[in-house]
Amino acid sequence: MKSQSKEGQDLFAYYLIGEKGTFLDLGCHHPTENNNSIALEKLGWNGLCVDRKTDYSYKGRRTPFLCININDDDFIEKVDSYFPSSKHIDYISMDVDGNSYTCLEKLLTSGYSFGCMTFEHDDYRQNGRLKIPAKKLLEEYNYEVLFEDVTTPTTFHDSFVPWEDWWIDSSRFDDTILSLKSKDLSYEECIKLMEKVI
Repeated sequence: MKSQSKEGQDLFAYYLIGEKGTFLDLGCHHPTENNNSIALEKLGWNGLCVDRKTDYSYKGRRTPFLCININDDDFIEKVDSYFPSSKHIDYISMDVDGNSYTCLEKLLTSGYSFGCMTFEHDDYRQNGRLKIPAKKLLEEYNYEVLFEDVTTPTTFHDSFVPWEDWWIDSSRFDDTILSLKSKDLSYEECIKLMEKVI
């Protein structure tokens, strides 16, 4: 599969889950460019793209697009309508900026579960505001961070900066996957590690 994510998030999901799965792309933005779910959709995955606003048309996508603010009272109710048979989602892409923790809490307390998730915390500028409470919450729900503080270059820093945590439900994966657990790697290094064992 050719990645169409900015930092290989779609490959992370693909290597863990395979050619068929479900996704929830939160903060999806552009329908194709640097999008974390378009390549998965092309493989046959099903899911939902969510953003509070977009200047782009999703008419070319098979995946439904939901224009809603995650802080709206009916956010979970509307997401539920797209996942009527199961609240388990194979891959969640969480990129709703400062609202990522709030969104995560809503999903988990509403009974949603996932196989893997990329959680953008922007810790290089958030200084733990999103990362620390999200990590505590996810560990309470027995999730495990596989790649912590995945780094990426930015236009406003001279070096790679901590950008995301990549989480898994460790009960769904064997020791080969769990042995990859790492911190402070670039997203390219994370993907290369996965390619060695998948």
